[in-house]
Amino acid sequence: MGRSKLIRIVDRILDRKHALSRPHADVRSDCGVVSFTFDDFPASALHSGGTILEEAGWHGTYYSCAGLLGSESSVGRIATYDELLECLSRGHEIANHTLSHCDCREASGQQIVAELRDNESALGHLTRNFAFPYGAANVREQRLVQPLVTTARSVLHGVNGADTDRLNLRANPIYSSKGIAPLVEMIRAAAENGGWLILYTHDVVVDPSPFGCSPDEFRAIVAAVAASGMDVATVEQARLRFYLGDATAAGGV
Repeated sequence: MGRSKLIRIVDRILDRKHALSRPHADVRSDCGVVSFTFDDFPASALHSGGTILEEAGWHGTYYSCAGLLGSESSVGRIATYDELLECLSRGHEIANHTLSHCDCREASGQQIVAELRDNESALGHLTRNFAFPYGAANVREQRLVQPLVTTARSVLHGVNGADTDRLNLRANPIYSSKGIAPLVEMIRAAAENGGWLILYTHDVVVDPSPFGCSPDEFRAIVAAVAASGMDVATVEQARLRFYLGDATAAGGV
């Protein structure tokens, strides 16, 4: 059900007030921080991507939807609940991505709140970090999720630095379809400037989808980060480091 004209007018007023009052933070550090994240949690993101991270001594953040678990998708088979538990046992973070991979730009406020809360209830092991499905969110969506999350990640490219909005964290794709050379340069620049660089992908397989990468290219990015001397942290670890938000977790983690 779409939003009525009156609701849209009220949203615009609330959005304007929210945009003016929302504080930003400086998340720069001496050597910079990198977070590796995976959207939708295809099984290959753990069995291939997670293994590569672990070989370097690092962990990642997996943005997960309970409604997708075990299903086939354009990025390969989505992890099962047992694989989600395995992911946790291996030291990775599970974060919120809505229950059904809902496009928050098209959903009502009630739907957005229900999607986040129902996903927390269904999975039971989520931190309160969140990534918007399809990556994009307007001020309305950021305002609506604010009481429910500690951070919200978009797909707005760039490095988080002196003027970081915790409800619109910048992130950059590791996609074979786009090539990884620009990311290697971005890693170098982030190390020099001490910013927080968030990377994301989906499947990690030899023949990836347009939204994934090959294991060799993922290893190349991991090697570039290792050579940069930057710290590697999950989104939750970085959030705590930078004092973003006021709650560590939901669901008993």
